[in-house]
Amino acid sequence: MRSSSRRAAALPQALALALERGRLPHAVLLTGPPKAALLAGRQVAKALLCAQPDGALPCGHCRACTSFEAGANPDFMPVRGERSVKVDQVRALREAVRLKPLGPRSAALIEGADTMTPGAQNALLTLLEEPPPHLTLLLQAERPALLLPTLRSRLTRYALEGAEEPPGQAQTAADLLARLQAGDLYGLLALQPHLSANRASFQSDCDALCALCRDLLAEGAGRTARLATALPKIALRYRAAAEGNAHLPLLCTAMLIDCWEARH
Repeated sequence: MRSSSRRAAALPQALALALERGRLPHAVLLTGPPKAALLAGRQVAKALLCAQPDGALPCGHCRACTSFEAGANPDFMPVRGERSVKVDQVRALREAVRLKPLGPRSAALIEGADTMTPGAQNALLTLLEEPPPHLTLLLQAERPALLLPTLRSRLTRYALEGAEEPPGQAQTAADLLARLQAGDLYGLLALQPHLSANRASFQSDCDALCALCRDLLAEGAGRTARLATALPKIALRYRAAAEGNAHLPLLCTAMLIDCWEARH
C-alpha cells in the first residue's frame, strides 16, 4: 500500500506527461475542486523537487521529499491567505523566488489564487513577465474566471475532474496563448477537441483570441508582442474558412499548427 507521503493525486494526463518528460510550463493553473487541485499542486511541487521521481510521483524518501512533508523544504514556497491573497504576500514571494534555490529548482504554490486582490494579481504579472529559470509557479483556483485575462494568458491551465467545463472562449484563448509561450505543443494540440466542437463556438474562440491579443498589445505585450501581432491574422483567416464547408477538426488542427509556427 502506498504511504501517505506517496499518496497520488489524479493528475490530468497532459499534466502528468509534461511532468514525466520534464516539459512542465513555468506557470501552471490547476482548476477544479479545491482539495483535489491543492493535492495535485503539492504532488507536482514535490515531484519537481524530488531527487529521484518515479514519473509524475515523488519518491517519498529523499531529503527533498522528507523535508517537504515536514513543511521544511526551503525550495518550496506555499502562499495562502485567510480570506484573500494580498499584494504584500505576492511581493514577498516575488522577492523570495529570485534567490538561488538549494536544489536544482524551486516551486511556489498559490492556494486560492482566484482570491488574489487586483493588486496581488498585478504584482504576480511582473513576476511572470521575467520568471527565474529555476522556478515553477503553481496556482490553484476553483473559479479561474476571477483571474485577470492578462494573468490567465500567461498560465497553462490543467483542469482536474470536476472543474468547470467546457472552458469559455476567453479561457480557451488564454490557454492557447499560454501553451504557445510555454512551448507546449502537446498541450496546444489538446485544445483541438474543444475548438472543433461546433462552428459557432470556434468562431467565438477566434474572436476571443483576437480580443486577448488586442488587450495585450494595448498594455504593452513585451516579449509576447510578436505572437500578439501574428495570432489575430491567423485567427481571422481560419474564422473565415469556417464559414464554408471545410472539415472543422482538420481546420482547427491546421490553425493550431500555424499558431505554433508563428512562435518562430
